[in-house]
Amino acid sequence: MIIRKIKIENIRGIESREISVDVHPNTPTFFVAPNGYGKTSIATAFKSIKQSNLDIDEGEKYMNDMSRDSLIQLTDAQGNTFLANSTNNTISQTFSTFVINSQVKPKASSRSFGGFSAASPSLVVDPIILVNTIPSTAEFEYSFRSMKTFYNPSVGKLLSNLTTLLKSGPFVLSISKNKEALLKLSQQRNAKQISDFIEFINGFSGTKIDLLNQGIDTSVIEHNVIIQELLANFSVFFQNSSQLEKIINIIQISKVVKDNQAELSRIFKHYDYLSEKQTIDEMLNFFNCTWKNIRAAQQHGKLVVNFPKANEISNGERDVLCFIAKLFEAKSKLKKAHSILIIDEIFDYLDDANLIAVQYFLTKLILLYKSEGKELYPIILTHLDPVYFNTYSFSTKNVVYLYDGIGTTNKYKINELLKDRDNCKKFYREQYDNISSHYLHYSPTVSDEHEYLQRLNIGEQLLTSDLFYATALEELEKYKNSQDYDIALTCCGLRIYVEKNIYEKLNADQQAEFLSKHKTVDKLSYAKQQGVDVPEIYFLLSIIYNECMHLDSQCKKLKPIACKLKNKVIQNMISEI
Repeated sequence: MIIRKIKIENIRGIESREISVDVHPNTPTFFVAPNGYGKTSIATAFKSIKQSNLDIDEGEKYMNDMSRDSLIQLTDAQGNTFLANSTNNTISQTFSTFVINSQVKPKASSRSFGGFSAASPSLVVDPIILVNTIPSTAEFEYSFRSMKTFYNPSVGKLLSNLTTLLKSGPFVLSISKNKEALLKLSQQRNAKQISDFIEFINGFSGTKIDLLNQGIDTSVIEHNVIIQELLANFSVFFQNSSQLEKIINIIQISKVVKDNQAELSRIFKHYDYLSEKQTIDEMLNFFNCTWKNIRAAQQHGKLVVNFPKANEISNGERDVLCFIAKLFEAKSKLKKAHSILIIDEIFDYLDDANLIAVQYFLTKLILLYKSEGKELYPIILTHLDPVYFNTYSFSTKNVVYLYDGIGTTNKYKINELLKDRDNCKKFYREQYDNISSHYLHYSPTVSDEHEYLQRLNIGEQLLTSDLFYATALEELEKYKNSQDYDIALTCCGLRIYVEKNIYEKLNADQQAEFLSKHKTVDKLSYAKQQGVDVPEIYFLLSIIYNECMHLDSQCKKLKPIACKLKNKVIQNMISEI
């Protein structure tokens, strides 16, 4: 199933918004949006999905207005909708949902001094509950002595003592995975075959070594397809045993399972829990670089991870340990065939090494769900564009840019010019150089490349360099005045404005050298070396004005550029110049 749309109403800063997305199962999807867009509102919507409805606190309502009905609606690729509001919930009928966000909270503690009290603020991390109810202890009922007596005389000599194995997590897990096959050996036809085989073995006499040296034919029982399957799955636990011993022990295991059939569910739950707790502790220990012993502990019938005060360990250590613990909690709660995992900006604040580490762990979680035939939808809310950060290392990832409106695209067919840059450089070098120096960079002399531009169907407003400058600067003003603007032309206008402003501060001989530089950053650096006061903001904005000067055939760069242009800080920076 592919999720195509998410609609949210009356939650935090969102009054009503429908977002077109492209969320595929078992693939990390980044929702990239500037601060202030409403990423936390999206996380809140998913976090508020309960079993039967959408439960939004008053403080999370849009405008704190409890009279407004909040909702979240998902639409898949086939047009099916899943809705949760205050009275209804069809999302939870299909999806499990879980949200991971910052666990740090402020807390004030009071102390008394001679009748006066003072409050001391601190940052704390609430305990993370990994397992709400710890399963009761349950073990296999097994007696090696009784088992030998049951199979006497000769078969009993070939048995292995399973007492230790039956308390081993991997062995019990293998029994759990092969339970149905083991129980089938108790069915009439298989039971008769096994009984005949045991009677056949008991027809031989001697010590265990004598029995093994007699070359007893096991081919009859080995033809049983269930025995073949179980031999393949359990031989790892009996590596130093002969084929005859392995078969005898498969038969013994099947009897243990049949004798404990009524308790199997409790036994498997107990050992699943022990295995999970061991994995949690190993993972926390792996990531724990603090001097604190942060482990999972049993408290009041629950398995929890307790954290020290936030000021006692570094922010990075705290964040990565919280994230790992919350992933384990998510794993325990995302049980359905379709599960949505929201990660709210946690990735934005991890250092490079920890970011790589948690991506590895998240990848392992995806593979686990995939191996079980389930679909996990990991959605990572971030204001950092993964395209520009090498530490976002997923081999397969999907990036969705979220923002309200993207302005105009391809106004006057500007995109056709920017898409043709590489082709033009290869086959029309003279036109390429002229377009670069007189259109896409500032030059005081007018250039006319209308024949080449008309072949690309470029609008007449851009055919000569002076018209190009005027139109690009006009789009820049529209952007600054919050009017509809063309994304690519706005970037062109920003670069032209920056270069023109610095060019006019240079004397004549310096201006010629300035124009000869091919990159804007080189032009600005040269001007700075000549003593010109070049505002630092001109350098900072280079990621905006240089970004779209070469476009691919699908203009994929425009969406992340539009996202940056919607950022309020970027808007203020550009408005300053």
